[in-house]
Amino acid sequence: MARSRTPKFDASEVITNEIIRIIERGVLPWRKPWTAGGSSRPLRHNGEAYQGVNNFLLTMRTLMAGYSSPFWMTIPQARVRTHNQ
Repeated sequence: MARSRTPKFDASEVITNEIIRIIERGVLPWRKPWTAGGSSRPLRHNGEAYQGVNNFLLTMRTLMAGYSSPFWMTIPQARVRTHNQ
């Protein structure tokens, strides 16, 4: 019996597709998406700011989804926080 292969995660494909979706919506991601006095910089659940490509990807995701909270966490982090309450 043949195994089904799970496609390998391709970060460049994900980023490219995300940018294409944003541009198709009429948003220019290279323009300043935030307003003065507010912060749209993505933050880890502990308040530490994301850096590098994670900052870019989460900022784009926040803008596309219309989220108001800048906080993000992984599923394992959410599980730990849920079990500790």
